[in-house]
Amino acid sequence: MQSNDPILVAEDLSAVGTISMKVAIPILSAFGIRISLLPTTLLSTQTEGFQQPIKEDLSPWIAQTFIHWQQENIHFSGGLIGYLGNTQLVGQLIDFINSSALSAVIFDPVMGDMGNLYPGLPADYPLTMATLLSKSWITIPNITEAQLLTNISVGQQPTKREKWQLLTALEHKMPAGGRAIITGVSVKNQIGCVWLEHDTVKFYGHPNLPGHFYGSGDVFAALLLGFLNQKEPFARAVQCATTGTYIALQTTNHSPLERRFGIDLSQLIVKISTYMQTKSW
Repeated sequence: MQSNDPILVAEDLSAVGTISMKVAIPILSAFGIRISLLPTTLLSTQTEGFQQPIKEDLSPWIAQTFIHWQQENIHFSGGLIGYLGNTQLVGQLIDFINSSALSAVIFDPVMGDMGNLYPGLPADYPLTMATLLSKSWITIPNITEAQLLTNISVGQQPTKREKWQLLTALEHKMPAGGRAIITGVSVKNQIGCVWLEHDTVKFYGHPNLPGHFYGSGDVFAALLLGFLNQKEPFARAVQCATTGTYIALQTTNHSPLERRFGIDLSQLIVKISTYMQTKSW
């Protein structure tokens, strides 16, 4: 993915809360990655943990932005797609990906957790989001999102067979060579992610911390992109991103701030800076 062209980050921007784009910017910058920003929606706060946020629909601005970028002959080396929030934007992004021949896309289908769609999303939203799988190099849903994208239901504690079914179904919807990672998977007293290696389910995790962390998936997605950009092998990048996410969650767990305000990245940024100097994680 390394290139002189920037990576496009398409995520929501919350005025309050360290999640989504406000997580991606410092993490990717710490990796020395050039980024261009496409805020998909502007929110007064994130959509969980607060009352209904004030939203600004940026679809008209996005359409004009795509036209301007094409007129200016601006290119991107890859993309990180997160929360979109409306079906119109999915179509706009697919059209842009096609017209710009953008292939190295990491797709984080942010739309639900703990068995439910996020507030304010229509019932047909998962079906629309699934169309982005055909444009994705890597997709990283959580367990809820994986079920919504594949229409496969699994138990609260999915078996290894069920994890394999979800991963296989996701990868069948992706281009040849596409890889799926499911995050937020619990195995005994650990939580982490699963992926396929030679058709076998692999798991990597860390001790489960109590409570819910808003924005943990956003941290993982940005870290994964960062490590892959440093040419770490896929499995190694997944493991490093999982460990980095755990570092951030540990810091947040000891923070006096309310969880709804997002993730404390302070120790993680220090760790990334050290990695960039030593290449040791």
